[in-house]
Amino acid sequence: MIAATVLAPLGGDFGLLSALELVIVGGACGAVGVWVLHFGRAILAESFTHALLPGLVLAAIVGAGLLLGAVVGVIAAYGLLLLAARAPKTSSGTATSVSVTLLVALGALLASSGNGIASFESLLFGNPLAASSGDVLIASALAVGIAVALTALGGQFAALAFDARSAPTLGVNAGMVSAAALALLAVSVSVAANVAGSLLALALVTGPAFGASAVTHRLRSSLALATAAGSLSGVVGLYLSYYADWPASASIALVICLWAAGAAAVAGLQARTPRLG
Repeated sequence: MIAATVLAPLGGDFGLLSALELVIVGGACGAVGVWVLHFGRAILAESFTHALLPGLVLAAIVGAGLLLGAVVGVIAAYGLLLLAARAPKTSSGTATSVSVTLLVALGALLASSGNGIASFESLLFGNPLAASSGDVLIASALAVGIAVALTALGGQFAALAFDARSAPTLGVNAGMVSAAALALLAVSVSVAANVAGSLLALALVTGPAFGASAVTHRLRSSLALATAAGSLSGVVGLYLSYYADWPASASIALVICLWAAGAAAVAGLQARTPRLG
């Protein structure tokens, strides 16, 4: 009886596939999120998660995969951001605000003339309970790709993130490494949006890393902790959704944010506590 109660959230409409996908996606996004924070690209990640909405809507209308729509949406959004930033007397912040607002409005207009409001809500907030075996396989392949990239480029990322001026002397091609980091961010945001929708994807990318960075300043520890927190938060969010009867994606985002806020609070208290001896 106890085992059946404990495993109940993983059965029925929730399913083991949904939990498995969230573990994979959460872990991969958590690891990438550490570098997102180190490179100071959290604002860009937020912009991407909102600006890819038209891509998601178009994918839903034509019946294509949402992951493909998210990738196309991120690429289009980045191109628009670069174009807007080139306007005379325009700061990057202004260009980002205008571009993101334009793309969100475009997504809403496309949705109103296409699949309808119910589908639009799922694109905004995601539906992690609808995972299929194909979704898990795609998430697994992308997670492996992210792990390989982070392993191969980890040293160059660290050199560029912590000492950008000296990085070229160590043989680091700053342009190529920055482009690789941007590509990883785009892939992570796209994968997260496929699970949590365009509005809640940011939590999967930055939340686990923020909490891990508050707990430890060691890079390897941050990567390991962010990966674990991202994976675990998805499962905990599913359990919260099941027993509280709350929307799954919102529950997952809440758990991630509570982790980040709790870790930051504990780290702050430890820093203020005087050491004896």
